[in-house]
Amino acid sequence: MDNICAVDIGASRSRVCLSGKGLIYDSISSIAVDVASNNIKACGEAALELVRKSGGRYVIKTPFKGGITSDPNILAPYLRALFHQIGLASPSKYKLGVAIPSRLTPLETDVLGECVRDVGAKGVFLVPALLAAALSAGMDGSKADGFMVMLVGASRTESSVFSLGQMTVVQTSELGGSIIGEKIARLIMDRYGLIVSTDTVEQVKQHLITLSPRTKIRVADLWGRDSRTGESRQVRVEDSIFIEEVASIFNEIASVPSLVFSNCDAELVSDISYQGLHMVGGVSVVSGLKELVERRSQVLVSLQSKPSTAVIEGILSLMTGGSKVTRALSLS
Repeated sequence: MDNICAVDIGASRSRVCLSGKGLIYDSISSIAVDVASNNIKACGEAALELVRKSGGRYVIKTPFKGGITSDPNILAPYLRALFHQIGLASPSKYKLGVAIPSRLTPLETDVLGECVRDVGAKGVFLVPALLAAALSAGMDGSKADGFMVMLVGASRTESSVFSLGQMTVVQTSELGGSIIGEKIARLIMDRYGLIVSTDTVEQVKQHLITLSPRTKIRVADLWGRDSRTGESRQVRVEDSIFIEEVASIFNEIASVPSLVFSNCDAELVSDISYQGLHMVGGVSVVSGLKELVERRSQVLVSLQSKPSTAVIEGILSLMTGGSKVTRALSLS
């Protein structure tokens, strides 16, 4: 069997899976770049550590924001650096599957494909993230019954109904975990004059944000750097200030499936009304989001057991023949 490598480069985190080994890399989508040569020297948490010790020789960049990246030319150098860092053999020994946004134009897909092919892999699959998520959620691509998936990630929210393994209607929103995180960080800065790390923002999202009715006030002590003095200090915050700030974003995210229904065939809508909707993605675990989507869409929502890795597991399933869908958008 061919060596298969699946890659999901997200705005927040990057993941790598290998056939026979499963998930071998899961870290933040940051890189350390040599100031003099502009070469990538480290990825993920290792990049942060390198910059801390470098004395200014390296800088941190986070190029994976819009789509898969705002600069497609960074893809091949990034993948080569990632392969080297995690101790994989040359990319030429692998067939490579890469998750891409589900509503790219043919031209955008071709540009990404050419950039990924520059890494020198044996073959390249470009797999729509929604297709990968649907496969991970259990879609049988040989059936005409409607199957609906909602992917709530860092850079966007996507939803689609599938029939015979193909997307029929796709709706996207440029709202996701990154926008929510930016609002949280800005609120802490404006109200408390505190600059906080991305880890602190993630803790706020996980432990203070709830969309369910609250029975008690939640509080947390946050550490950060004073914006005026640069000194470390701590503030105590209540959950209500964050919930009010991000409520409108979650309401818009929850409305995406309804937009799919409004443009979908009646027979497929009937299938979804009976079978429900499958929700994946790192943001999908926010307390109360599942129930909010159910109220807005009027269908039962199933949250996958491992929502953050659903996309990369679906890519691996597609490429290793573990699914009944045997095609992807592009194969070289």
